[in-house]
Amino acid sequence: MRWFLLWEKTGKLKYLKRLRIIIGIQLSVKQLEAILTQIKQKTECKLLVFGLGNDSLLWVTANRAGQTVLLEEHQVWFNEFKSRYPEWSAYRVSYETKLRDWKIWLNKPDKLTLDLNPEILQTHWDIILVDAPIGYGDDAPGRMKSIYTASQLINQGGDIFVHDCEREVERVYCDTFLLPKNLVKEITNLRHYRFSDS
Repeated sequence: MRWFLLWEKTGKLKYLKRLRIIIGIQLSVKQLEAILTQIKQKTECKLLVFGLGNDSLLWVTANRAGQTVLLEEHQVWFNEFKSRYPEWSAYRVSYETKLRDWKIWLNKPDKLTLDLNPEILQTHWDIILVDAPIGYGDDAPGRMKSIYTASQLINQGGDIFVHDCEREVERVYCDTFLLPKNLVKEITNLRHYRFSDS
């Protein structure tokens, strides 16, 4: 995480660029910068991440003064990360949805809340990153529940980032549950929402 620490100290994007290449992160440098800047601005940030991946170590390191919880659906991936980083607060989740049914789920928000650990449900999260589960292919779970659940768990004044918003399902669910009025900006396929204190 040397490259992250150099970015944190200097703000120079070249360090994030290097880190992204070394670790194999899908988010662009500008997308990483947007998320990391928000984490840095929040004292003792409560960060909830949908998805375990190559970027997970970055989120945990960036938010070392706060609380980071990671959620993952894929059993093998989850086991691999838990064996490598047993100290992480990571939980396995089950979505029980199929992407092909996304239009049906859109009209049943009462069925979209994920069954999560009470600690997660009772926390008001400062930042939520939705980058899972898999959101392509008819049999994939899709991000319908992730996006809806994020809308229910975000703290007032909090930020939600949703990746892969070039896809129809992510766009429609964001527009429906996160609302266009809360959209701060789009960085290519990453949307940044902020939920005001009022």
